[in-house]
Amino acid sequence: MINTNCDQSVIENALKNIVKRIGISDTIYEGARPKSVNKKVSDFIVVKIVGNIEDLYTYGETSISIDIFAKELDGGFKNSKKLSLMYQKLITGIKPVEEDIIIITSLRQIADSTDGAGYFVRMTQGKIIIKRKKE
Repeated sequence: MINTNCDQSVIENALKNIVKRIGISDTIYEGARPKSVNKKVSDFIVVKIVGNIEDLYTYGETSISIDIFAKELDGGFKNSKKLSLMYQKLITGIKPVEEDIIIITSLRQIADSTDGAGYFVRMTQGKIIIKRKKE
């Protein structure tokens, strides 16, 4: 039987809820960075799937990305302090909770980069296990 939790929208929403619970940012987007962000927003997160979703019937697996964005400093400089604080909060705040349909099993920092739209991004990727939906 197919695991209905192995749905991209369901997984991204679950990932968003985990990040929200950690309290890294008030603004979290699922799937992709919007083309424009309100100029008053000083930081935000984008959560998404970055690999195939494998439904192994008793559980599922996939790769995820949690991208942390912080508004650049005057002069276009990276706000390293804010990015580091947000990243530290992320990696120390991830704890499995019974109600979650996903478990983040690994997370690693990939790189920092500018998005060309006034923000710097710290890209992180990881692996998750998708629990089977209880029937």
